[in-house]
Amino acid sequence: MTFPANPTNGQTVTVNGIIYLYDATDDSWTKIGSTLSSSGGAVFVSTSPPTVINAPERVNIWVNADNGKQYLYVNDGNSVQWVEMGAGGLGSTGATGIDGATGVPGTPGGATGATGLPGATGIPGPPGGATGATGATGPAGATGAGTTGATGPIGPTGNVGPPGATGASGAGVSLAIEPFTKLSNSTGTVAHNYTIGGIWVHETITSDFTAHFTNVPTTDNFVVSFSLILIQGATAYMPTAVQINGGGYGIKWASATVPTGTANRVEIVNFNFLRISSTWTVIGSLSSYG
Repeated sequence: MTFPANPTNGQTVTVNGIIYLYDATDDSWTKIGSTLSSSGGAVFVSTSPPTVINAPERVNIWVNADNGKQYLYVNDGNSVQWVEMGAGGLGSTGATGIDGATGVPGTPGGATGATGLPGATGIPGPPGGATGATGATGPAGATGAGTTGATGPIGPTGNVGPPGATGASGAGVSLAIEPFTKLSNSTGTVAHNYTIGGIWVHETITSDFTAHFTNVPTTDNFVVSFSLILIQGATAYMPTAVQINGGGYGIKWASATVPTGTANRVEIVNFNFLRISSTWTVIGSLSSYG
């Protein structure tokens, strides 16, 4: 048999037992297999399964040119497909083999190295905060004005006898000196600042007044004392009320009698403030001179 003169694309023809396929694109015939026998079957050798089978009811075999696997063309009456020949199902999993013997332990590591030398001591940290400045020294008390007594005579010195008696000390007078603050025309509420002093002289007083003591320390179990020297005129006036740091307090007068003062005299009113359990107690007394 010879090739057709006017073949159509995809047409196959068997020449001398060899099957050829026509490709109209490049007008060429390509060998796609060979017949097995007069039964009409064929063997195809190519990289992809053939799509044109001359006698599908015969035995047709395809050999994959890439991996050499062989496939049988099967028609089960409902469908046709290429089935790999010799590909059986997977067998059951075999039993697990016996564990091998444990290997001999490896050689232990080398001996521990010697302890390293101690590290250097770190740099000391900065010192603490600076020391606060020393407070100012308070003023020295005044020296007494008394004179030193004459030295007694020295007793005679014996060869081994006792020393002479020490002469008697001369008589002297010790004076206390304290400054005062002077106030004039006192009336209403008059301030007496504790930080200035504790003695206040009032002259030309114009009315009874409230003595207000400011900046008084509030430490418990302390006594704070003030003296008010009153230069009385034709009419006597008195401090009839007391305030301490802005708060008013009653006065406990000596003999429980409120003094009224005497005209044209010098009178001294003494106040003692007792601080007990954060509460002030005011004690007052009057001395009159003239």
